[in-house]
Amino acid sequence: MLALPPMTFDEFLDVAARVDVEIDDRWRGTIQLATFHPDYRFANSEGKDDPADYTNRSPFPVLHFLLEDEVTAALEAYGREDADAIWRRNKALTRRLGLREMRRRLLGSFISEEEEEQGREHNSAKGE
Repeated sequence: MLALPPMTFDEFLDVAARVDVEIDDRWRGTIQLATFHPDYRFANSEGKDDPADYTNRSPFPVLHFLLEDEVTAALEAYGREDADAIWRRNKALTRRLGLREMRRRLLGSFISEEEEEQGREHNSAKGE
């Protein structure tokens, strides 16, 4: 896993594409790339505020290198059809939870539980 410095999503996609080309040229069949970014959007997203995009959002840009043998073993353990169901279930779950909850969870990765509780107490005192 490689955490990258802050960059726009378009810049990140360019970096990820270059890395993916290197993987294809040198390690095809050995390494797979998974990508995560604070502003991640799938090509088939339902719009800029689709909660399903949060399945690939992270506090900072990340390139996650997966060993294909381990991915294959996991798929075989769950069954290939079940692996597709996991993706669909995650997408449905994030949409059911909604944008506000997904944003709260991503923000929660930046602050401690104590800071989050202080924020709730502050908002409660203000009547929010």
